[in-house]
Amino acid sequence: MILLFPVSFFFYVRSRKNAGETVNWTVVLFGLFTGALVSGFKAFFMFSSPYNGSCFLWYALDVWLSFGFPLIAFMIFFYLFSSDDTQTRFNSYLSFVIPFFTVYFIYETLAMDKPYPFFILFVRPVLYLCMILGIRKSLEILYRYVKQSSKKTLRDACLIVAETFIPALIESVWYYKISLILLTVLVLAYAAVSLVRTVNIRQIKDEFLSSVQQVL
Repeated sequence: MILLFPVSFFFYVRSRKNAGETVNWTVVLFGLFTGALVSGFKAFFMFSSPYNGSCFLWYALDVWLSFGFPLIAFMIFFYLFSSDDTQTRFNSYLSFVIPFFTVYFIYETLAMDKPYPFFILFVRPVLYLCMILGIRKSLEILYRYVKQSSKKTLRDACLIVAETFIPALIESVWYYKISLILLTVLVLAYAAVSLVRTVNIRQIKDEFLSSVQQVL
């Protein structure tokens, strides 16, 4: 499942080409480079061990610092220092984030002690892909507020930060073995909500009906 992000990026590029849009490959390379840079820095200069205490929220915070915080930090950095216009910066979100996580996720997984748990190999990547896609939808709303200089801009920016905590909280449920049923429900519910927020249901319906009419 460490190939989930490269495969997802492949389909993202295809969808952009099918829509007649181009991918900013400079941003893609910057995402890959940043992922490698952060991974290298953590490997050679950070020697802190993962939290193994009994506090649910502290474990979630430790996980968030590994995955959610870098995402937020580099999103802010990219937005503030990119020379592109505001719309281009928002539109380049996936072009940066998925390549970044392609490298960074592989490092974080391989850096763990073996044997790798099923959750880490298969569930965690899905959770963070859902998070990334969900935040993309939130950024579309945030961009509209930025254009309108709305007072809701700060509120929605805080909500995006809060969204990055959700996978960490779900992982805490797994780590402390609170309930397998609860964990399954949370993972499926989060994936379903992300799918509904991301997929254009009306477009899929129209394309499906058009295909049926052509067959008939």
